[in-house]
Amino acid sequence: SQRVPNPSLAGMSRPSPAPALDGGVLLEEILLRLPPQPSSLPRASLVCTRWRRILSDPGFRRRFREHHGRNNPPPLLGFFEKEFRVDKPPIFNTTATGERDRIPPARFSAPWSLGEGWEFLGCRHGLALLICRARREAIVWDPLTGHRRRVAFPPGWKSVQNAAVMCAAAGQDGHVHGDCRFSPFRLALVRGGSNGTRHFACLYESESGCHPGV
Repeated sequence: SQRVPNPSLAGMSRPSPAPALDGGVLLEEILLRLPPQPSSLPRASLVCTRWRRILSDPGFRRRFREHHGRNNPPPLLGFFEKEFRVDKPPIFNTTATGERDRIPPARFSAPWSLGEGWEFLGCRHGLALLICRARREAIVWDPLTGHRRRVAFPPGWKSVQNAAVMCAAAGQDGHVHGDCRFSPFRLALVRGGSNGTRHFACLYESESGCHPGV
């Protein structure tokens, strides 16, 4: 028997196959899909020199955070328990359940000098904030890297009632808060007036290194 050609398929050509991925590109795509746990990339980097070179590249780490941050927040490593007393350092409590992902609390030891009256005000966007009214300064601290930046109170400010730190890139398209330590930050400071009926606010911008307005 002979096949009868299908008129509807006449003149149609087969679609060309998709080009094969380069070996290096394919490996990167596979590594991008590792689970976003603290131990995933360090353990994978021990496989061989090639994997370690890929995983240590800043561009790959940025793509890794972007890939996993589209629909899911980054894993919570733990939280700081604030003591509502001046000169009492915060205590880090880990939330990781796996032994490989558990980080010792001593790894996140706050930059604290006992006897100076430091106070821990909280964390936002991966940055922690401490203030010392006696020294009239604040410290913006990245617990992951240990990097810290001291910010003096605005001229004429003898005290601060409250303060908050935030990533300056918050709300920008494509920004992932895992990269905040490489981004500028903003520090909001609030104090009361002498008569107690007015309040003043100041916004410090790390990019310019100054207080633009009070």
